[in-house]
Amino acid sequence: METTLYARLTQGMDSFMRVSMTLRRREFKLKNISLSLEDNMMQMTVNEDESSSKLILNHLEKMYDVSDVTLEVKPVLSAVY
Repeated sequence: METTLYARLTQGMDSFMRVSMTLRRREFKLKNISLSLEDNMMQMTVNEDESSSKLILNHLEKMYDVSDVTLEVKPVLSAVY
C-alpha cells in the first residue's frame, strides 16, 4: 500500500525546509518529497510505503506554517500468476 500526504505550506521554501528537516530528524522512511507552486502557496507531497503515515500526518498538523493536510491511500496492485 502506498500513501501520499498533501500539505499546503504558507511560507514557501522556508516552510518546506522546516518540514523536511523535521521529518528527517524523526527518521521517517520516505520514498519521495516534491514541491510545487500553486495559488501563491506551496504544496508538498510525501510518498511512503510504511504504516508511519499517521505519525507523519500528526507531525504536519502540529506545525504552524502547514495547513490543509490530507492523506491519500492507493493500493499497490501486484500480478499473481
